[in-house]
Amino acid sequence: MKLDFVEVKKEFVAKSQRYVYRPAFIAKRTQDIMVRSRDFYAIYDEATGFWSLDENKAIELIDDYVMDYVRHDVGEDVLNDKEHCPIVKRLSDTDSGMIDKFHHYVQHQLRDNYETLNQKVIFSNMEVKRKDYSSFALDYPLIQGETPYYNKLVDTLYTETERQKFEWAVGCVLAGDQSKIQKLFVFFGAPGSGKSTIINKVIVNSVFGGTRAPYTTKFTAGLLVSKDSFGTGFLSQDPVLAFDDDADLSRIDDNTTLNLIVSHEGVRVNEKFKAPYTSYPNCILICGTNEPVQLSPSSGMNRRLIDIRQTGNHLSPDEYDEAISHLEFEKSGIAYHCLDVYKSLGKNYYNHYAPEDMLSMTSPFHNFVKDSFFQIKDGVTLANAYKLYCDYCTECNYKTIISRYKFRDSLKLYFNSYADKENLDGKIDRNFFSDFKYEKIGIVPNKPTNVIKDLGWLLFDATKSIFDTKFALQPAQYTMSTGTPISKWDNVTTTLRDLDTSKLHYVKVPKNLVVLDFDIKDVDGNKSYELNRQAAEKFPPTYAELSKSGTGIHLHYIYKGGDPKELSRLYGDNVEIKVFTGNASLRRKLTKCNTIDIKELSSGLPKKGGSSVIDKEGFENEKKLRALIAKAINKQIHPNTKPNIDFINKLLTDAYQSGKDYDVSDLLPTVLEFATDSTNHSTYCTDLVFSMPFKSKDSGNSTDEFLTKIEGTDEEGKPIYVKVPNPDFVPIDNHESEEYSKAPIIFLDCEIFPNLSLVNWKFQGPKQMVRRMINSTPKEIEDLFKYRIIGFNNRAYDNHMLYARSQGYTVEELYKLSRRIIVDKDKNAKFRNAYNLSYTDILDFAAADHKQSLKKWEIQLDLLHKEWDKPWDQPVPESDWGKVAEYCDNDVIATEAVFNYLQPDFEAREILAQMSGLTVNDTTNSHTIRILTNGIKDPKSQYVYTNLAEMKDKEGNLLFPGYEYDPNGIDKSRYNEGTKIVAGRSIYKGEDPGEGGYALGNPGIYYNVDLMDIASMHPHSAIALGIFGKEMTKRLENLVEGRIAVKHIREIGDENYISAVKRLGEVVEKAFVGLKTPAEIKSKCKALANALKTAINSVYGLTSAGFDNELRDPRNIDNIVAKYGALFMINLKYEVQRRGYTVVHIKTDSIKIADSDPTILSFVKSYGKKYGYSFEHEAKFDKMCIVNHSVYVAHQVEADEEKLKAPIWTATGAQFQIPYVFKTLFSHETIEFEDYCETKSVQKGELYLDFNEGLVADQHDYQFIGRVGRFCPVKPGCGGGVLYRFSNDKYYAASGTKGYRWLEAIVVSGIKYVDIIDLSYYRTMVDKAVDTISKYGDFNKFVSEDPIQPVDIMAASMKIPADIDEELPWD
Repeated sequence: MKLDFVEVKKEFVAKSQRYVYRPAFIAKRTQDIMVRSRDFYAIYDEATGFWSLDENKAIELIDDYVMDYVRHDVGEDVLNDKEHCPIVKRLSDTDSGMIDKFHHYVQHQLRDNYETLNQKVIFSNMEVKRKDYSSFALDYPLIQGETPYYNKLVDTLYTETERQKFEWAVGCVLAGDQSKIQKLFVFFGAPGSGKSTIINKVIVNSVFGGTRAPYTTKFTAGLLVSKDSFGTGFLSQDPVLAFDDDADLSRIDDNTTLNLIVSHEGVRVNEKFKAPYTSYPNCILICGTNEPVQLSPSSGMNRRLIDIRQTGNHLSPDEYDEAISHLEFEKSGIAYHCLDVYKSLGKNYYNHYAPEDMLSMTSPFHNFVKDSFFQIKDGVTLANAYKLYCDYCTECNYKTIISRYKFRDSLKLYFNSYADKENLDGKIDRNFFSDFKYEKIGIVPNKPTNVIKDLGWLLFDATKSIFDTKFALQPAQYTMSTGTPISKWDNVTTTLRDLDTSKLHYVKVPKNLVVLDFDIKDVDGNKSYELNRQAAEKFPPTYAELSKSGTGIHLHYIYKGGDPKELSRLYGDNVEIKVFTGNASLRRKLTKCNTIDIKELSSGLPKKGGSSVIDKEGFENEKKLRALIAKAINKQIHPNTKPNIDFINKLLTDAYQSGKDYDVSDLLPTVLEFATDSTNHSTYCTDLVFSMPFKSKDSGNSTDEFLTKIEGTDEEGKPIYVKVPNPDFVPIDNHESEEYSKAPIIFLDCEIFPNLSLVNWKFQGPKQMVRRMINSTPKEIEDLFKYRIIGFNNRAYDNHMLYARSQGYTVEELYKLSRRIIVDKDKNAKFRNAYNLSYTDILDFAAADHKQSLKKWEIQLDLLHKEWDKPWDQPVPESDWGKVAEYCDNDVIATEAVFNYLQPDFEAREILAQMSGLTVNDTTNSHTIRILTNGIKDPKSQYVYTNLAEMKDKEGNLLFPGYEYDPNGIDKSRYNEGTKIVAGRSIYKGEDPGEGGYALGNPGIYYNVDLMDIASMHPHSAIALGIFGKEMTKRLENLVEGRIAVKHIREIGDENYISAVKRLGEVVEKAFVGLKTPAEIKSKCKALANALKTAINSVYGLTSAGFDNELRDPRNIDNIVAKYGALFMINLKYEVQRRGYTVVHIKTDSIKIADSDPTILSFVKSYGKKYGYSFEHEAKFDKMCIVNHSVYVAHQVEADEEKLKAPIWTATGAQFQIPYVFKTLFSHETIEFEDYCETKSVQKGELYLDFNEGLVADQHDYQFIGRVGRFCPVKPGCGGGVLYRFSNDKYYAASGTKGYRWLEAIVVSGIKYVDIIDLSYYRTMVDKAVDTISKYGDFNKFVSEDPIQPVDIMAASMKIPADIDEELPWD
């Protein structure tokens, strides 16, 4: 036995002097195990050929596999030697920890990979295979057998016709064709007439093995038609047959879900306590009901329902019991017989079945048609028919008479034609119904006895093709499996005579050949050979071929009426004219043809310049144009893509030539997407779309951008398109106008659902109310554009929703656009015009340490926190629209509150806008790029790239000797033992410098620690390397040095002020105009420094960005700006250590040195200058405990080379920063309520509290919280719940909450919290912190107030090795 996802690891353990064998799980696509919804689904058992859904079976198989390996590796004797046998870690041994590793493997390391099991019925005499995907076999064989008791039972209860219906249904499932049949089978009759007998005892229990088998499941039909959200839960069991033997379908509120299941379309499945998901049912439905199913002539269920009626006869009780008891012995024969019925009748047998009895019982209109049959069957006008109907309703005492227009639409269903018609007297009968559909009332019309001998000219009686002979030397090629040509035509050397034309192929035909493609469908939407033949025979006789499906017809002509390019691509409904120009070729597969030669045709085909689809009079308005384009996209004009694209082109061309204003450019992406879906004409269709006039000549420029033509292909061979700037595009930008600068500010938020569009907004100010716009009009949205709009992440989302709605997008289209932006992350879904609709975006201008979700801001600012607890991808009941609006109101209010809180950040953005000349709405990156590159033509041509491995100092010595960078990775054996390998692509002095900065943390307790920090490390690295060339590097230097000067300004006119003005120009002078007090100057310096810091930090981000931008050098794969600094810090570390000092911590741009003194601090500063860095003494700590490079706690005594009035404790990293821990152990401040609050958030899924306290096992009471929440741990018995993260249909304990109960902080704050807070949660964290520090020394000594012995400077100076030439600071 071999399992492809397991390998056995063998390791020798010195302590036990034994080998240990354990299973190791391979993270790859596997054939032997299935994962569904991120959890174990099934495992394949090679010994049985079945899949097992039992995880215990998986454990057994894996353990057996490991034991087989060990047995083969060491032999049976060693294995039985208890003293020397190896240790084998089994999943079944819970102490081994292997079961946890297995769970982690399937839940986190494997992606969903499964086939739905048991979709094929397996009998006991079948050889089951892996790809049968079965976990079960019926306990009887499929063989022919006698069924006397079954026949007696069924023949008594049902007629032959009715019996055949349910036997056909059962046979359909046994044949595996249930997904091909769109029927609902309904046993209808009085109670006790035999419905449940057949459904339960025969079909479910006898044929399909009863409820223990996986093939059937019971459902409640009433829930599917009553809008119950949990009615679809049964689909989670993946049945092939679902049944309800006591259904009530007499009242149907909504049959949408039922129709979707019957037609095997996507259905939303709701299970209690699980997230909803979409399923595609692979089952048929069988119901038993005492009442007729509510139907109407226009109901979709009308053509899907098969009613099965009982005779009303009964067996005696003894006969009945005898028959039922013998079914067990006749199962094989019953199944074989049902399968035979299905195969002999065929899957299309009931395609045109109509449930006449059911319609008669539930549809008065249907009864009217049947009773009036002889008066209307030969044709009738609408007026006469409606009069008949009104008289009929009066006679039958019907209280409800439908209106005339509804009557017309209902009666159309019974006739093939409805039009004006000339009668025998030469007069016109208006609104005339003709060609009655007899099958609608269950009548098969008599066939005429006088058979027409003339069969017409179109006979497909040949397989040898005239076409093959005539065009034998034309270039031709086979298709790939995808149906597309194998090669470009320039590379094709084969001709038609080289091919087997019965196989699918393409052939280049003469340009004057045209083909008429008939693809007409019948009333049920199926392609009809008879209708196509009738239509084709109206054309002049010529060579013809059948399509590969055998229903379509292709007529071939040599066109002599001019250039075929002039022909319209559409002759009529479902009749296409194919012309072959350029590289176009004919796709064909010869099945049958006629023997007539290809004839010439010079007239009769419509031309493009002929009758316009929309002429000047016909083009009424843009709304009509949009409606017609929508029809084409929905294939209501023609069933194929290409004719619809031709139709859209004709629409737009005619509209353009009409001279009237229109602009439908927002539909370009939708039309293009529709065009690329063409199976055989994708290139033609997309090229045509690019040439279409989507707006009138003088409509203004509202097109956001044109899409380029093909730029490569995707994995499926479909063309890839990218957006490029439109040369005629002028973006909306009214930010510079005086009117706009004085416009009121509004705060805004959008929420989009499949049936609901919400735009909630308010004017600035605490007393202003929030206004709601529900499913607003485009004009209402446009009216908002006159205000200065502020939102949260609005540039990435809300702006595009507003713009799309202003351009006429419907609510449904807005929802699709929203999904493209949020779910698909489709950058092409956004509009260039939309970005500048807003005044600014809070999330964009917020400083780096302020970038967090709006929900987290609500928690931080103690605002009302609400989240919508229903799926965003489901329609919202109209009764809940107010609740959603309240949620949206809350976000608007929070948006304004965050804006007010981040005023310093916005002030920094305003300063950046003054420096760059852009608006406050433009991004930080845009401002930075403009500041550095403004006025420089082709900035990238000036960039300088330095190979750090070859970089030298002024004396010609390598700065970083031995440094290597390999994008493919460095051999790990080359690194120093114990060194931390970060990325593994760089190596220097045996260490990995990292790709974004060097970090080091030596765990331990240290005393007299100095922190030295480099001012603006990355910018100074860029300056030292001169990466931007002379001019731009100088601009960067001015920003960096100017910021340093600004930070030190104390009064206007001092040397730092003068330096700042020299570096930064008038932006500094303007900023300080009118400032008088030191407080005002200090505040302005802080704002200006923050603005400069934002821009400076952005520079490094842009140089190392993964996306192309004006500051990124494509040669810079080594990220030399960060790497230069990292290599320097390694050099510095070794130099400090060489001088006898202890480096305890390095974090990118700072170094901490224990037991330091002025000598080493002076050295660090001078050493940094050699590389272009300026070190500042940021802090001094008299004691510090370092856990790692990210976590430490320290007692600070100095800041910026000045002693603090009182020492303070500082902490970095979550462990010591937790307020309760920090105050309890270090600062000894008073514990406030806020210190008991924990903010929890999830990236995926939602948080729930399960108030299950007091409930029985496995019972839950989940309360929705949202993605972010603020909680307090509470004692058991105080009403708390277990905090879960719900994701991928499962509940997981939220991180850091397991073992405790929680309440939302807002609930706890309103009660006497001291009595219910669970202090054990915090005590545990305090104890862990103490234990952590105790690993490195005496905790009590570390936190005591005892003074630390200062460093003896003279003694410290003796650390300097004799071989180092060092100038002492006091020399």
